[in-house]
Amino acid sequence: MTMLFERGALISLPARELALTTPPTSVFPLEALEAASLSPTPRDALNLVASCAPPDRPRLIVARPEMFTHGASLDWLNDAIGGVLDHVALSDGETVRLVPGLRNHVYFYGLGHSGHLDALERLERRAPELLTQLHSQVNTALAFRWKGRRFAPLTQAIMGDPSALDAAPELRPLAVDRPSPEDGVALALAAPPAAPAGFERLHYLRLSESALHDETVARRVTMLVADALGDPRRIVVWVLPVGADHEAGRVGALVQCLIAGGGRLPRGLMPNVFFASADLAAERLAGLAARRSLITDDLADFSRAAPEFLEAFAAVRVYARPGRHMPAQFHELMHMVYGPQTEIDWLRPGAEPAMRP
Repeated sequence: MTMLFERGALISLPARELALTTPPTSVFPLEALEAASLSPTPRDALNLVASCAPPDRPRLIVARPEMFTHGASLDWLNDAIGGVLDHVALSDGETVRLVPGLRNHVYFYGLGHSGHLDALERLERRAPELLTQLHSQVNTALAFRWKGRRFAPLTQAIMGDPSALDAAPELRPLAVDRPSPEDGVALALAAPPAAPAGFERLHYLRLSESALHDETVARRVTMLVADALGDPRRIVVWVLPVGADHEAGRVGALVQCLIAGGGRLPRGLMPNVFFASADLAAERLAGLAARRSLITDDLADFSRAAPEFLEAFAAVRVYARPGRHMPAQFHELMHMVYGPQTEIDWLRPGAEPAMRP
């Protein structure tokens, strides 16, 4: 793991994540949150950022960074953090907290969740000056606008430890019922697990909840699924998006995406279109098909994807929102994460891809 924060890290979380916790003081060690009731996504983000500070250096949480703006309160904070130079704000897009005198970084965890990107865009309109004070952004290459110019904080890429992930989630066939989407979801959830193998080509869809709600993405993937249904040599595997509170909601996001994409898909369980609750291991991907392509998007979380999982794909396509990223910075980040075989498909409304993935 790269040690980005060599002198240690001071980390802040959204206030609502600490609402059910009684902090021992305004600044306290990371270990004090081990038993706290944090949501899974910010918990993962916290562990990821903390792993980038040496274990023998302070890894601290600041409960209310807005208290430490100047004078005696800021002096107290500087004494409490013991030489730490970097503050990392974990943000859900609602706000970005800053600590004067430190290098301020932001990790917009979970931007792929429905509504989080909207929250960030509201923040940009309301307080763009906050974003100009950031030293870097973690795992994003977002562009912002202030006083008529576009700017982007430096991008830092962090990959986590995927060892704790479930490597053998079940595969079930997906079903679409346009008159009654709920019936399609129920049919898919009731289907027995399948063990498909031996196809010639795999299309692996790893899309965020936000991307599934995008009309252009819906058209792209519905076209891909329709093509695959007409070719028994091909298989499509969707990974359920993180975000919905229950599995039915996550499967429903896939079904609604296909309905929004238009066209005519057969009712009932599809013979070569499946979904999984989590990423499949590289060995299992190899058993599904000899040729494998990954279709993902600019807000999908890649931080815990295993290197061998990413290396299993000969082609990668990333759906990206034009205007939301600094293109050269984003291109470098995507190639760093997914490899040189990565193609970025900018989602311009009304434009269809030159070739289907």
